[in-house]
Amino acid sequence: MASRYVGRAGRVLDTNGRTVGMVFLEWEQLTRRVPRGERAFRGQRVARPAIHQHYWEPGADGDYEDAIIDDEGLVRSEGLWDGGLVEVKGEYAPVVWCDDAESREIGLRLLGPGG
Repeated sequence: MASRYVGRAGRVLDTNGRTVGMVFLEWEQLTRRVPRGERAFRGQRVARPAIHQHYWEPGADGDYEDAIIDDEGLVRSEGLWDGGLVEVKGEYAPVVWCDDAESREIGLRLLGPGG
């Protein structure tokens, strides 16, 4: 599980190294009903870990995009994050991860105090 990235923000860069957006990774827990045939009680729900990726481009008409990353996508994304990349809008972009204080500040800016 990509727990070291939960609550982490990053500055997304363009090809010239300029910040073009911000990303914030938040813990998400998805639930689903157990399908028939699997060994479980009828109607039982199971949880699986996920990351909710928030992406924001600053500016007057700034773009905002949400993505839920789970299962194999989470393993793949963690490899990207470890390599200094993030997937936004279907493309890979360089990311510089922020320290804890800046991550909290960006998280508050993107999600508000209750986020």
